Amino acid sequence: MVYCAWRIVEAGRIVCSWHEDSKTVLAPALQQLLLSGEVTDASLSPFGDFTIQFANDRSLQIWNDAPFEEGSECWSVGYQGRGYYAVESRNRFVYEEKE
Repeated sequence: MVYCAWRIVEAGRIVCSWHEDSKTVLAPALQQLLLSGEVTDASLSPFGDFTIQFANDRSLQIWNDAPFEEGSECWSVGYQGRGYYAVESRNRFVYEEKE
C-alpha cells in the first residue's frame, strides 16, 4: 500500500500513476511490475522522493508533495501489513515493523 503520489515509469514514459482506475489500469500495471522484475536499486533524493528500480526496466517513483514539518510523515509504503517505510520530517527515512 502506497500512501502518497506515485507513478510507474518505463523508457522515459509514464506507464500509469495513482490517478488511474484501480481495476482496469492500476491492478494490471502493478501486477506486471511486481511479478516480472526483482528490485535492482532504490534511491532517496534530498527532497524525499523515492525511486525503486526493477530488473524489467520499470521504476516505481514516489514523490514527496508535502513540506517537511516536524513530526509529520510525508509519505509511507506498507507491505502486506508487516510494516512500512516512510519519510518523515527533515528527510528522515524510517522503517516501522508491525507488532
